[in-house]
Amino acid sequence: MKAAPVCHPARPCPPPVNSPINWASVARSCARPPRSPRSWQRFVTVPDPRAPHLVTHPLPMLLGLAACALLCGARSVRGVIRWAHGQGAGILTALEVPDGAPDRLPVATTLTCTLARIDADALDTAVGSFVQAHACDPLAGIAGDPPLLQLAADGKTVRGARDSDGLQLHLLGVYQVDPGVMLAQREMRHKPHETVHFTAALDLIGDITGATSSFVS
Repeated sequence: MKAAPVCHPARPCPPPVNSPINWASVARSCARPPRSPRSWQRFVTVPDPRAPHLVTHPLPMLLGLAACALLCGARSVRGVIRWAHGQGAGILTALEVPDGAPDRLPVATTLTCTLARIDADALDTAVGSFVQAHACDPLAGIAGDPPLLQLAADGKTVRGARDSDGLQLHLLGVYQVDPGVMLAQREMRHKPHETVHFTAALDLIGDITGATSSFVS
């Protein structure tokens, strides 16, 4: 199995294929101590499915590790753990790993069991708000009228994923055309019913004032 790339100042991680945003840079910047509380506080809204007396690693820490590792190219739970063990004390401390020590990191089993029981809708909302914050252009509107917000919606069947009834999972995603990121997604029971869920998916986006939207067929 190919090892996940490790973010390091001397070896910057490449962005994911076809992504106009250097998500590896976002991951490194979000893990810096001055920014980490604002970045990871969104994960606090995700309910912890574990019994309180069994919690060793806080849920925001687990989700933060997984998010940064995925942005740096990890594609499995073991890849997330390998990425975390390749980071220095500063990054681990910013991600709320106690003492920034690698031996205080969770094992793969802990991460797997926790992620399998996560409230997917709550996690989607938290991740969506995080992406929306980073997709905003801080200079927009300074030189004149604000740029037009272009949104596109498309439904997809998730390969290999099934819901609690054993049916294939269908997601309706809302995509911001520029800079090219998924802002929100919503589960739908049947793919032909995309238009029924469109308004609910738009409600997951903070501000769509003046936006144009279209469906991708």
